[in-house]
Amino acid sequence: MRDWHARLTSWPGAVLYLAFLAWFGGWTVLVVVIADLAIDQENSEQLTAGASGLMPAVGVLFSFLTGFVISNQWTRARSAAATVGTEADGCLRLALASQSDCLDGPAIRQQLERYIGSVIDREWPLMDDSSTAHHGEAHTAGALRAIGRTARSEATRTGVPDPVSWDLLGAAESVAVSRRDRLNLAGNGLPTPLFLLVFLSGVALSLNAAALGVGLDRWAGVLIAVLIAVIALDLALIVAISGPFTGHLRIHATPLIAVLEELRGGEFGRLTPASATPDSTDAQRPVN
Repeated sequence: MRDWHARLTSWPGAVLYLAFLAWFGGWTVLVVVIADLAIDQENSEQLTAGASGLMPAVGVLFSFLTGFVISNQWTRARSAAATVGTEADGCLRLALASQSDCLDGPAIRQQLERYIGSVIDREWPLMDDSSTAHHGEAHTAGALRAIGRTARSEATRTGVPDPVSWDLLGAAESVAVSRRDRLNLAGNGLPTPLFLLVFLSGVALSLNAAALGVGLDRWAGVLIAVLIAVIALDLALIVAISGPFTGHLRIHATPLIAVLEELRGGEFGRLTPASATPDSTDAQRPVN
C-alpha cells in the first residue's frame, strides 16, 4: 500500500500548491471572519498588538524550518540522481571490461543486459512506494547475483591479467553498491514528524497572520494573502522534491536506458543468444 507521502508526491505540482493554498487560505479567512464577529474593537486592537509582537518569531521559525527541509530534500534528490548515474557508470565499465579477449564477453554482456532490463521494467516501477522500495525486486536481485558470480569466475580464470580482473570485479562491485544506495534512497522518504513540524509552523504563522488582520484595512489583507501564498508554495515545494523516485519531479532511468540501448545495439560486441543461456534459477529467489 502506498503511504501518504507517495500519494502526495504523485500529485502534479500545481495541484499540490492549490490544495495547500485552499487549506491555508480557507483557514485564515475563517479565523478572521469569526474574530471580527466575536471580538469587539478594544479587544481586537489588543489581539492585533499581540500578534504583531509574535509575527517576527513565528516568521523566523517557519523560514528556518522550511529552508532546512528544502535544502535537505534537494540534496537528497541530487544524491539520488548521482547514484543512478553511478550505477549506469558501473554498467558501462562492466561492458567495456567485457571486451577483453581473455574473457567470455558475450556471456557477461548478456547478463548485464538482463540486469539493466530488469531494473527498468521490473524494479523501477516499485520504487514509488518508500515503505517497500528498499527491498528491491527479486528477479533483479537474481540477475545481479548472476553478474557477480560470472565476474568472479572470469576474473579468477587462468591467463586473465590482474588489471583485467581488477577492472571486471571493480565494475561489478560498483553496480551492486550503487543499486543498494539507490534502493536505500528510494526507501527513505520525507520523515512524517519533520513534515508535520513544518506544516504546524505554517499553521501557526497563518493563525498569527489572521489575528494580525482582524480589524485592519484591505491593504493589510493583501499582505496576509501574499504570506499565505508563500506558505502554500513552500509546503508544495517540499512535498514535490521529497520523492526523487515518485511524482512529477521524479528522477528517470535515462542513464541506464542509454547503456541498455548501446548493449543491444552491439556497441560493445555481440550478446549471447537468449536460447544459449537459460535464465538463472537464482534470479527467481526472493530477496533476502
